[in-house]
Amino acid sequence: MIDVTCPKCGGMGRAPREKVNTRLVCKKCHALFHISPSGRTLLGDPPLQPANDRQRGRADAPSPSKPASDWKDSLPEFTMTGRSAVVALIVLVVGGAAYFVMTRPGENLADRAKVVAQDFADGGLDRLKSGALSGTVDELVQWYGQSHRQFEELKKEWAGREVLVGVLVIEENPRLRSGQVTAILAPSKPSARDASLHGSADVGGLANKPVEIMFYFTPDAWGKWRVDGKKMLERSSQPL
Repeated sequence: MIDVTCPKCGGMGRAPREKVNTRLVCKKCHALFHISPSGRTLLGDPPLQPANDRQRGRADAPSPSKPASDWKDSLPEFTMTGRSAVVALIVLVVGGAAYFVMTRPGENLADRAKVVAQDFADGGLDRLKSGALSGTVDELVQWYGQSHRQFEELKKEWAGREVLVGVLVIEENPRLRSGQVTAILAPSKPSARDASLHGSADVGGLANKPVEIMFYFTPDAWGKWRVDGKKMLERSSQPL
C-alpha cells in the first residue's frame, strides 16, 4: 500500500502499489487521477502504455477462475485526520446546542413574574437586579427606590403584615419581545391580635386595599424573561 493524496481536493488515502498508472477516482470530490511510477498523483487518465507493457498486462490479467476485483477497489482509502475529527466534533456540539435552544419551550411569563413580584414584596433588590435585562439595571434600581418606599408606607396601614402575591399576565409575546404583567400585593388575613390593634372597622377596609404594580419584561438572547428596568422607570410613573 502507498499513501495517496488527491491532486484536486487534497483528500488523503491509501492504494495498492499495483494501482500505479491506472485510473483512480477520489471518493471525496470524484476527480479522475492516476499515480505515476514516481509516486506522484496527477489529474486525468494515465498515459497509454507501450505495446510490450500492454502485452505484459494481459499476461498478468486474472484468469477466468479468479474473479476480477470490484471497481470500488480502485478508489483510495481516505482516513480522517485528528484535526478533521476535532472540527467535526465541534460542529456537532454547536449544532446540537443550537437545536436544543431553538426547540425547547420558552419560559412561562406568569411563573417568572410571580418570583419577581415576591422579590419586590420581600425587599429583595439584589435578586431583582440579577433578573434584570442587561443594560437596564440602573433604571431598575431607580424605579425600585421610588416604588418600594411607597409600598412600605402603605404596608404600615395593613392589619396583616405578611404579603400575598398574585399575578395577571396582560401580554406575553416572545416574538415581539414584549411582556406585561400586573402584580397584586395584598395583606394576608389578619390575626386576632392584628384586629385588636387596628380595630375591627379597619380590618378589610380601605387600609387593607391591595396594591397593583405593573411589571414589564423583555426576553434575553436565550428566551428567558427579564425585568426591563428602562420600561419600568419610563412607564410606571403613577404612584402606588
